[in-house]
Parts: sequence; structure tokens; C-alpha cells
Amino acid sequence: MNDTLVLEARGLGYDYYNHKIFQLLSDLESFYNFLSYNCSNKCNGLLLTNILSIDSSIYSSMEGSIESIRTLVYIGRLNDAFTLVRKYYDATLTDTYKSILIKDEESTIFKNNIDIKNVWSKSIVRAWTYSNKHLYDLPSGKRNNPNKDIRTRKDVLNSLEQFDLDLYRIIDKIKNPSKKKTCNDNVHYNSWENFVLNQNDQYDGEHLKLKALDDLYENIQISLCFHFSYICILHPEYIASSDYLDALGSGITPEENSQYWVAPIVQNIFESYIKPYSKDLSDYLININTMNLK
Repeated sequence: MNDTLVLEARGLGYDYYNHKIFQLLSDLESFYNFLSYNCSNKCNGLLLTNILSIDSSIYSSMEGSIESIRTLVYIGRLNDAFTLVRKYYDATLTDTYKSILIKDEESTIFKNNIDIKNVWSKSIVRAWTYSNKHLYDLPSGKRNNPNKDIRTRKDVLNSLEQFDLDLYRIIDKIKNPSKKKTCNDNVHYNSWENFVLNQNDQYDGEHLKLKALDDLYENIQISLCFHFSYICILHPEYIASSDYLDALGSGITPEENSQYWVAPIVQNIFESYIKPYSKDLSDYLININTMNLK
């Protein structure tokens, strides 16, 4: 059975199909595919969930979301694409918050010598993994603010808030003074223009769609910066190249400090999207010296 899906260009013009967002989405697909593979044998969360590397599935799912966004952008369904970018925001925040909770919950086992069954009974991550509880819900039923909780973990990140990576503040702004399209604008039909962004049967002579592509690019880039930064801080081993382990597997003495080398796709993401977003942020990630970003 041939299940190949063939997508044809919809006549949206040269400038549309050569927009930089297509390269960004292609690079992100490769990035999350790499992360999924590179952490597939890691034990993060194993004690709590009995699942070897829940992160591998998370990154594979995020790769799928990026592929879906790229498909929607290619066929000109931009209103729908914005709603999936909103989902991508949620995924980056969830993955980061989950990693911090795992570190907190697993540390109680080793530091306090608590019985693991006791930890399981109280584990937010374990309950979330088995669909028994939402990750952000407090016992009272009120919504927690994971982004605020993340920022208070000074032992984990020092302070990334100085780089304006507060995702909840960004995505929850409906009235945007800069007139940029936010993802929440497109989850709801707040204007006639939102319907227009899902048209793909005619060229946009007023460049409405090109402007939307610029906004879409910016929304994705800042979410990527957020996620990339926390991966560097919380799981630097996920972005490592294979050189060190390949040498050990071949019985060769690894090159000095090769355990700190980053994979080519990671360096490409850093140079292409993190540095252009913020020199201060990129300098910070280089200076924390978890891995050899350049």
C-alpha cells in the first residue's frame, strides 16, 4: 500500500515559498529527531515512571508537531499553523517543568533515603505519565503557574528571565501593542483576518500572509530559545555529539574533552537561531560551560 501524501504548492508566490520559516522548520525537525534518538538510552525519570527515557517520546512528538506546522505553512493554512505553534509553546514548557520536577522528586530518594513507593505515591511526574493528574494542577484544583515556578528555581537556572523568555507572558497577550500576531489570537477567531489567514486559493497581494510568516517565525524562534536554553542547563548530555562514545565503543582513547563536544545539528541551531535572537543569551549559554558551544 502506498501511503505517500503528495502536497502541491498553492500559488502563494515566490516570496512566500522562499521565506526563512521553511528553513527554520526543517532544522527544527532535524533537531528534535536528533534529541529523540540521542536520549533514547538515557534514564531520566526511570525511577519515577518505570519507563526508559520518557524524553525520547516527548521529543519525537515535538518533531511531529513541527512537521505538522511545516505542512500547514506550505499549503497556506496559517491560522491553523498558529494554533499548533501554541501547542509547541506548551510542549517546551511542559518538558522543562517535567525535568525540574524529576530532579526534585528523584533527589528525595537519594538525599533523604525515602522508600521509593512513598515517593511514587506523591510523585506529580509519575501521576502525569500515567494520565492520573495534570502536571500543572494544584491539589486545590487551581491552575499553577509553571513558568513562575521554573524561574524561582535558582539552583537550576540562576536566572534566564533576564533574557525575556517568559513564555506565558508572551502567549497570553491578546491585545498586542506591537500589532504582531500572537498564537492565542489564532486559537480563537478574534477577527475576520484570522479567517483570511486560512485561505490558500489566491495570492495575498497586500502581503498579509508574508507578515504572518514573520510573526510565526518570531513565535517559534523564542520558544526554541527557551527550550534550547533549558536543555543546555538541565540535560547537557542530550546535545552531546557521539564522538566520545564512538571512540570508547571502538576501543580507541577519546580525544581530550570530546565528552563536551556538541553534535553538528545542535551547533547549527545555536548559530542560526539562538545567536541571532540574543547575543547576551548565547554568551550566557557559552559561559555556563556545560558543553562546548561556540
